[in-house]
Amino acid sequence: MSTRARVTATIVAALAMATAAPRAQAKATAYKRLCAGHKVAPCIGQAPSGKTMLLVDGQPQPLFWANLTDGADPGYRRAGLNTVFVELTYAGDDVPLEEAFTRWDDYLLRVKRRGLYAILYIHNSIHAGAGREPWTFDRQWRRYVQSIVKHYHGMTNLVGWCFSDELGDAITYPDQAFQEFLREQYRHIEALNAAWGSDFVSFDQVKLEYQRQGHGRPEDSMLTSAFPFGVGPKAFDSARFKLARVAWAQQQFDSAVREIDAATPIWGGANNLGWVATQIPPTWGAFFDFYPGSSGSDLDTHHVWMVDVGRGCNVRPAMPMLLPEHDGVFDWHLDARVLRGWMVEAALHGAAGITFWPWSFLGVDNRPGDRSSSTQRVDMCGTTIRTLRASGIFDMLPRPTIAVLYEPYAEGWGAMSQVYGLLRYPSGEPLALMTELKYGTQYGQVDYLMTSTLGRADLDRYGVILAPFAADISRENMSKLTAYVRAGGVLFADVGFGCVQAGKVVTGMTDEAKQLFGVRRLTASRAKPGRFVATGAVPELLGGSEAGADATGRLGDMALDVTPSTAVAALRGPGGQGLYMNRVGDGYAIFCSALAWSSPTATDPLMCKLHNALFARRARIAVTEIKPIPAAPEIEEAWAQVSQEPYFAQGYEVARFAQGYAVQNRTDVQTDVTIRVNGRIEHHRMAPRSVVLARGDEIIRLGTGVVPVETGAAQ
Repeated sequence: MSTRARVTATIVAALAMATAAPRAQAKATAYKRLCAGHKVAPCIGQAPSGKTMLLVDGQPQPLFWANLTDGADPGYRRAGLNTVFVELTYAGDDVPLEEAFTRWDDYLLRVKRRGLYAILYIHNSIHAGAGREPWTFDRQWRRYVQSIVKHYHGMTNLVGWCFSDELGDAITYPDQAFQEFLREQYRHIEALNAAWGSDFVSFDQVKLEYQRQGHGRPEDSMLTSAFPFGVGPKAFDSARFKLARVAWAQQQFDSAVREIDAATPIWGGANNLGWVATQIPPTWGAFFDFYPGSSGSDLDTHHVWMVDVGRGCNVRPAMPMLLPEHDGVFDWHLDARVLRGWMVEAALHGAAGITFWPWSFLGVDNRPGDRSSSTQRVDMCGTTIRTLRASGIFDMLPRPTIAVLYEPYAEGWGAMSQVYGLLRYPSGEPLALMTELKYGTQYGQVDYLMTSTLGRADLDRYGVILAPFAADISRENMSKLTAYVRAGGVLFADVGFGCVQAGKVVTGMTDEAKQLFGVRRLTASRAKPGRFVATGAVPELLGGSEAGADATGRLGDMALDVTPSTAVAALRGPGGQGLYMNRVGDGYAIFCSALAWSSPTATDPLMCKLHNALFARRARIAVTEIKPIPAAPEIEEAWAQVSQEPYFAQGYEVARFAQGYAVQNRTDVQTDVTIRVNGRIEHHRMAPRSVVLARGDEIIRLGTGVVPVETGAAQ
């Protein structure tokens, strides 16, 4: 190299170093400031009330955020929002991590300077340096996740890591993993062949035939006389493998984070199919964004039942993610009062905060024909959050006396990703029972139990536990449910109860379950036309019913014939199908030989009467009298609508907490409502669409909301 060339190279290198030095210094300064000052100590734990919540520095902290913003808009804090959800690695934005850290550091520093908490979202899409396929969970993927956690776990305003987006759509189901799952279940290939009716030589020959096509229909090999309705061991094993695969995927993220950061909470989120909530680890928090049409079209409450499912029996903090507008599905535009109604409804169901997607729908006037301006929406949001926070409702522990034992089999297949599906029956998302119970009942609201958390639940508080297609009941859980019934509880189950432990066919029932329900034998059948009639002495549970009177119509297309083994009170129809009520100790075990909740049950006279009788048991709160007041103020006609769908809480909703109760008048009429609370009578005069919260001796008005209605052609 010539002298001139060497000098030139030296100058270029010096210039590069001089340019790089300020950039490196600026990067180091931004990162240093991210980690400077008081570091909050977040954890998921119990508030003084006993409610499981996010705690920050030992104090319960509800979270409020809107997606796709850094919180720079002055309206963000005015809307009552205290957190920014930061999508670090969303699909399409991938760059090498060192370059990404520089960009993210500056962004996160701006968030911190605004006094906002941060949740960092590590997306499940393909990332630079994270492996070539989604969900490989290889060493590259683990290093990628841990590099992010190492870099940011020292942030002073960090309150969570988040994983993942639409989990069911991204996960894969390798045959090798399926084979390992089956080895654990059966140990020997001969046992698998005996169960499946197959002739494999080794587990290595088995493949998961059903993955994404079919939409819940079983494979042809499942449709045999040995497996009525196409539900047999092969279908159950395939569906249970998918469940296990979801849990495995989440465990990979959990362990990757916990090796570096043992304390910061992990959140499962953006799961827009309701049944995914059952598999979010109980140590995580959860939030849910549900698209009307993809996961039910619940525009009254915006899928508030998923707050109940997500929190379980006080297992985890759960929050809704509200979509102020989704004009691809419904054609009305956001009214601030609708959003307020959704927010108050979430608080009534025990939400640990409220989130929105995206900020532009809440805080920007970007939709022609909006019913309210962004200023109105932002101010309404801020007023509502401040009112709810001041009332203390976010810290109050829900105390329902009704429970649903909720398993993914109760939903059958998902409309979009089919994580669990392989079973022909039942189908539908969400289950009809869940939509009917979204407001609870006049006797209070609902807890959702899962077999994974049933062991920790205090069952004695529930007057009834409903068990729709609860196929997987371990021996320990069976013993706990039996003890619950003997102590005076009511267990109301239908087809498939505990059948995983009895051969994985819907005609199977363990000896313990048979004894509990008074069943000797179940045989395959089809529900026959006609009406079921009372053929035995109906217990006082139904409030009396004449023998021989019409009781109910068909109980669905799939049914079993029942041969009783004890003196049960039976409401039977053709072939021994129907309801069987067995007195056990001080309680009742009720078995329905069909899919009791696969169609709207509130329209059936017998089922409605039975459910209300069960809901009233052990109720600590109830609406006892309603007196409409004639001089009710007029409501804008476009919003004066009470849903005509059948719900058990028709027009009025009550919620019991350990520290008080709340009542909602969902009608358009001013009303005097009488409530019985722990044997004491309380009276409330309620404006249309209003909510009152009673906390100790204090009565707090939480504001009013309206029900959204479709308004015709999209504007």
